Order: sequence, then structure tokens, then C-alpha cells
Amino acid sequence: MSPYSDDATSAPGRSEQGQRWSVGAARYSRRSFIGATALLGLTACVGGNPGSASSSSTVGTTSGDAPALPPKDTAATLNIWGYEPADTSGWIPRTIAALKAEYPNVKIEYTYVPPDSFVQKALGASATGQKPDGFWYNASDGANLAQAGLLAGLNPYWDAFPDKGQFPDSVVWKYNEQVISVQGYITTTALFYNKTILAKAGLSAPPGTVDEFTAQLEKIKAAGYQGFAMSADKGRSEFDFFPWCLGEGLNYGSWDKDKLTALLQRFRDWITAGYIPQDAVTWSRADAWSKFAGGNFAFGQNGNWKLTEAKALSFDWGAAPIPAGSAGSHSIGGGGGFSIGSQASNPALAWRFFEQGLLTKSTEQTIFRAKGRLPARKDGISGLPEAKDPNLKAFVEVVANLGARPGSPLISEYLVVVSNVFSAVCSGQATPLAGAEQIIAQCSKL
Repeated sequence: MSPYSDDATSAPGRSEQGQRWSVGAARYSRRSFIGATALLGLTACVGGNPGSASSSSTVGTTSGDAPALPPKDTAATLNIWGYEPADTSGWIPRTIAALKAEYPNVKIEYTYVPPDSFVQKALGASATGQKPDGFWYNASDGANLAQAGLLAGLNPYWDAFPDKGQFPDSVVWKYNEQVISVQGYITTTALFYNKTILAKAGLSAPPGTVDEFTAQLEKIKAAGYQGFAMSADKGRSEFDFFPWCLGEGLNYGSWDKDKLTALLQRFRDWITAGYIPQDAVTWSRADAWSKFAGGNFAFGQNGNWKLTEAKALSFDWGAAPIPAGSAGSHSIGGGGGFSIGSQASNPALAWRFFEQGLLTKSTEQTIFRAKGRLPARKDGISGLPEAKDPNLKAFVEVVANLGARPGSPLISEYLVVVSNVFSAVCSGQATPLAGAEQIIAQCSKL
């Protein structure tokens, strides 16, 4: 499969049936997964964040030396829960085989839990007597699980990991100053641009700053073309809007009303000026891509998973980081992270499983080639033929400068609030000042 092919910011599964891969003597079986049924009002979300949160809750195994790996002839069962089916993950079957080769008497059971119900089922695991050794899930949900005491602190393992310096802070998630999750790959957004339209508007390069972007949008409209295709719909557009917040130094728990008001005013001004269509308030990210791919938009904000589709576009195009604000250019990262369960029977084996599957340079490159997910490691694409691709390089630059949300159990709720407010301001249903005040009032407590 070609690289750049997978939209990993979308929920990878919707079925309420769990899928278990039970691996003993190289065989696989499937059975229904029955989890907790209480509705907790929690949603899976995208985006990475290493920030720590304040809470009286603790996570297990937070200091000291990491438990030693068991003898190679150990007989045990390793239970891993993941939010994507094993056969579409790009790494689970291969990692199971690698661990089996090292520990032939260890049985690995992989249970697929749909992302929309992952948190509620994990929270109900202890009540039903289930004790997963490890989790692979939307890392932004880690604070919810840590607050409930379901995650072990990874500090002993992470401190001893020789390659930890290859990972940016944005993929190392913390709670109460303890590492609770690490991402092995990233999905994020950047600015795609139509080189043909830019040339016809007398522009030789994409914008580097927000002010340059506004000036270019004005010239593009004057040349008779449409400007910027992005999603501004209710409930789902925070992933698209939040990089612009980070570019102004804004984040959950550290808002500035004047700056946030000015940012929302900018987007409303772009819409009233015709640089962004009013219909963007109804567009999903896929809709925004379709508009850009139609060839009449100069710019489109979208993700690395569109790089393969972009190769088939009928016009010359490129990719660049989101235009920088007063605090620089900082997109937000999505992608799955892993954690070890606080009641794991085999925590060292769980760490070994995830280390082999997600943290080495070779495995991250394998995931990239299979699924198009960007390596989290700083050296992740070095040595690959694709490393010469200037558009991939643009995304690598984005990854190197990723921002992050704070690690808080409340972030899941905040994503919806910010999406709804952003959409309301863009549609004219709320003023920028009212929108800023609502975000600050509802999305500041961590």
C-alpha cells in the first residue's frame, strides 16, 4: 500500500461488536466483547497533549526501576485492548508475531473495542473483573482513565528507554506529572495550496504568516478564484480551528479574551469578505477536501492522510505549515497512544509489546508505509525514499512544531464546545466577543 493513505483522525470503527485476536499456536479467533453499559457522556477525541493535570487521583507504579522482563520460557497471557481492528492497524499482527518469537509460551489476546465506546468500557472493566494489561486508544482520553486509576505510570519504563529523546513532548502524555501514554505515530493538518491559482494571482509562494495569508486571500479573490476551504461545522471543527489558537499562544486554561476575540473576528471577517464560503459551517473535513480538489480554491486545510489522493489532482499543488500567528505555527496532533493497565498481570511484557510495535524507527516506518501515519520519532522518515518529497517534508516540519492540549479529563467536552462556538461565530449566529467569552467561561477549568 502507498504511504499517506489513511485518515487516522476518523474513528476507525463503529461496530458495537468487539473483535478478539487470540494468539496461541498461531491461530486467531473472534468473539463478541461485552463491556460496561453505563453511559458516561464521554467521547473519543483526537489530538495529542503532554500537559499534566491536577487531581487527587493517582496512577500506579510511578517511580523506581521498571519491572524486569520475565524469562523467555515464561507461560502467560497478555491482554491488549485496542480501538482499531487488528487487521487494519498496520502493526498489531506483526507485533504479536514478534513477541511470540521472543516468548513462544505467551498467549496474546487482542480485543478490539470501538473508539466511541472505548472509555466507558475501559471504566467498566474492573467492575466486570477484566484487567487489561495494555490499552491502545485515543491518547487524549488517557486523563479520563488515569483519573479513574486504570493506568500505570510509565515513568520507570520511559526513563530507561534509550530512544526517548527521539520523541517530541507533544506525543508524551502526562497526568499528575506521570507519563501515562506515548504515541508512536501522528496525524495532523497543514495548508494545501494550488500552485496554478497562486501563480495567476501573482503569488510565488504560500503564506508564512497570518497577515501574509490575509493579503494573499485578497489577491486571490481579485483574480476571480475562491480562497480557503476548511471545516467550520458544529461539533467537529476544533481539530481545524485549534492550530490557529495555538498560533496566537491560546490554549485551554490559558485563554486571553482580547486575543481570542481577535482570532474569531478574523475568521468572521474572512467569511464576510468571501475568502471562506459561508457554507463552510456545514462542511466536514472530507467536504473541505472535495472543494479544494475541485480546483477552484487556492488553499485547503487538511491532513497528511490526503497526500496520496493529492497525487491524482489535476493541478500543481503543494503543502506548507499553517500560517504563523504571533506565537508561531503549531498544528495539533492526532493518533493512537498506548498505556499499561494499573492492574496488569504482565506490565513488563505489555511495555515490550508496545515498544516493539510502536516505538522503534523500523516499526514506525512500517506503519508509515502501510497506513500513511507520520512517525512520531524525529528520525522517523530518515532513510526512506519518500523523505525527499517536499510535501511530506512540510508535514514533518509541522510535526516538529506541534502544539498540545493540556492533559485533562475535561478536554473531551471542551472539543465540542469550541467546535460549536467556532461554527456559531463563522455563521454569524454569535459575535466574536460573545464566542470568546463562552469559550473562556466553559473551557478554562483543568
